[in-house]
Amino acid sequence: MERKLVAIALAITLLVGLWLRLGLASVVSLAHFPFLRHAHSHMGYYGVLFPLAWFAWYQAGIKTIHSSLYKIYALATTAAFIGFVRSGYGVTAIAASTIIAVIWLIAAYPTTKRIKKLQDPLGGVFFGIILAETCTPFVAIFLDSDPALAYNFVGTFLSLLLLLVVIPSALSLHKVKIFWPLFLVSGTLGSLFFGLWNHEISRLGLFIYATMLGWGVKNSLFKIHLRIIWMLLVVSFWALASGTLPLLPVTIIAGVHFIILGPVIASLADSWFKRPLPSLMWYFGYTTVGIMSGALVAQGLEIAGPTSLIAAIGGALIVLWWTTVLLFQLAKFRPKNS
Repeated sequence: MERKLVAIALAITLLVGLWLRLGLASVVSLAHFPFLRHAHSHMGYYGVLFPLAWFAWYQAGIKTIHSSLYKIYALATTAAFIGFVRSGYGVTAIAASTIIAVIWLIAAYPTTKRIKKLQDPLGGVFFGIILAETCTPFVAIFLDSDPALAYNFVGTFLSLLLLLVVIPSALSLHKVKIFWPLFLVSGTLGSLFFGLWNHEISRLGLFIYATMLGWGVKNSLFKIHLRIIWMLLVVSFWALASGTLPLLPVTIIAGVHFIILGPVIASLADSWFKRPLPSLMWYFGYTTVGIMSGALVAQGLEIAGPTSLIAAIGGALIVLWWTTVLLFQLAKFRPKNS
C-alpha cells in the first residue's frame, strides 16, 4: 500500500507542477500561484521523496515507521497539501507539517546506529533532518514581517533535506561510500548557499560536497545511465559554486527539478519498482527533464526564445513519461510490506 501511495503522491505532484508550468506560459489562467507552488513542492517532499528514502533505508536493514504510523503520515501529508492549496503557510499546513516533522525524526532515529560507520551515507541523515527542522520556526516568524527572509529559510530547509537526507539515501541504496561527517558539513554550507547565505564559504562548501559526490559516484556500482546523470549534477554544482552558472531563482528551480526527477528518483526506483526499467527508457526520462530544466536555465540567462512555453512542453512530456512508467508498474509493486 505504501508504494501505491507514493505513486498517487507523485501523480499529484506532477499534475500540479504541469498546471503551474502551463500557467507561467500563459496557456491557462493561474490563480493563487504561491499556494499551488508550496503545495507542489511539499507534496513532492512529503509524499514522494521521504517515503522513497524510507524504502532505501529498509533495503539497508534499517526498520523505519510501522504501517499504522505511515497511515497517520499519509493523512498528515494530505492535510498539508490541502492546507497549502487553500491558504499557503496557514494553520492547517503548519499543523500537518509539524506532525510530519515529528514522524521524520521517529523514522530517522534508527539511522543513528550508522553514526560510527564513517563511510556510510546514512550516518548523518538524522542530523540532517534536525538541521532542516530548525528552519521551520523561522519561516512562521518571518512570513508576515519579512517574506523574502522567510522564503530564504524555506530554500535552505528544502536544500538541507535534499542534500543531507534524500541524496545520501539514494547513494546508500547503491553502496556508495561517503565520509559522512564532511558530507554533512559541506552539504549544510551548500544548503545555506541556496537560501540564507550566498557567501564564498558556502560556495566552497557546495564545491566540496559536489567533489565528494563525484568521487563517490566514480567509485560506485551505478549503472552507466545513473553515473552519467549523477556526474551532470556534480558538474552543475561546480558551475554554481564557481559562479559560472548564476544563482537565480529560476536556475534553482531548474536544478531542484533536475536533481529530483533525474538522479534521485532514478536511483531510488530500485527500492520502489518490482521490475526495473530498461536503461533506454531512463534516457528518455532524463531527456524530458532536460528539456524543462534547460528552458528554465535559458530563461534565467535571458536567452531569447519562448522559454516558458518550452518549459511547459517539457513538463507535459515529464507527465507523459511518468504516466507510461506508472502504468508499466501498476500491478508490479513489491508485495512485501504492502
